[in-house]
Amino acid sequence: MPQNVGLDLFDGINNTVLSAFGEDFTWIRSTGDIVSGLSGVFEARHYEAEVNGEIGVSDYQASLSCRRDAVPEVARGQQVTVRGATWDINDIRPDSEGWVVLVLGRVD
Repeated sequence: MPQNVGLDLFDGINNTVLSAFGEDFTWIRSTGDIVSGLSGVFEARHYEAEVNGEIGVSDYQASLSCRRDAVPEVARGQQVTVRGATWDINDIRPDSEGWVVLVLGRVD
């Protein structure tokens, strides 16, 4: 099934989530074009993974979730600016409800 079939069913929920938790962000395309006025849900979490019963990996993971149609040509290596910081897009994870999660890495 194509990824855009039936996505309008989720518009009400998606708009409610963005109204409650959305923050402004800017998308910087590979061409250097800047797209502003976008809204998404920024999240940063600390993850730990155990290896043989001990903490083997500890990482801080940031992501930005937004409507897929807001960033239709998003690609790895592009950037977003949110909360005053610039982030590289390291991975793109679309879901079946019309959203996409952009996995971010901080630009130093």
